[in-house]
This record gives sequence, structure tokens and C-alpha cells, in this order.
Amino acid sequence: MSASKPTLRTALTRGLRGRCPRCGEGELFQGWNHLKESCPVCGLRYEPRTGDTWFFMYMSTAGMTGVLVVIMFLIRPRVLWVGQAVVMVAALVLMGLSLPLRKGIAVALDYLVSRES
Repeated sequence: MSASKPTLRTALTRGLRGRCPRCGEGELFQGWNHLKESCPVCGLRYEPRTGDTWFFMYMSTAGMTGVLVVIMFLIRPRVLWVGQAVVMVAALVLMGLSLPLRKGIAVALDYLVSRES
């Protein structure tokens, strides 16, 4: 473990892989999407203040929702309710499957902007 913070790219890559943004070795999650309290290797508290990652998670969900709404307007299915159902299912799958990835990025960004190292 080095004394300086990793680069933005390194920290984000670690977050996407579900690893500690500081050391890259400890796992972020216990199970599929339950964030551990701290890194078992270097001791970094992943979310020292409750809700630190909330804004990023909210904005990334809102952004994906906006893209899906635009797609819904661009696609002109023959049967409207079928098109809406397809977009709704795609939205649920996309948001659900990307949740741990987005949370990993949020933890990495929170670590990079925090004053503590």
C-alpha cells in the first residue's frame, strides 16, 4: 500500500472490479450488493458518513432513466404497450445489473475526494 492516493483511473477500475479503491485487494461487497463497512486488508472505511455515495447513485439512475425515456420516444413499435413493456424490462435489468458497478464507482469517487486517506 502506497502513501499517496491512486490515480482516478486506478481507483475507478478497482471500484468497477468490486475492490477497495485504496489497496485494490479487499472486496467492497459482502454478497451481491451489500457494501462492507471497511476493507479487510487496509482498513479503509468505504462509506465513513452514511449516504456519501447517495448522490452519485441517484444521478446515475436518473441519467439511465433519461436515456431509456428517449429510447422509448424514438422506438415506434406496432403495438405501443409491447414497446413500453420491453423498455420497462430493459430498464429494470440494466439498473439492477449495473447496481454493484455503479456503487463501486461511487465508493471509489468518494474515496478520491475525501480528505482522509
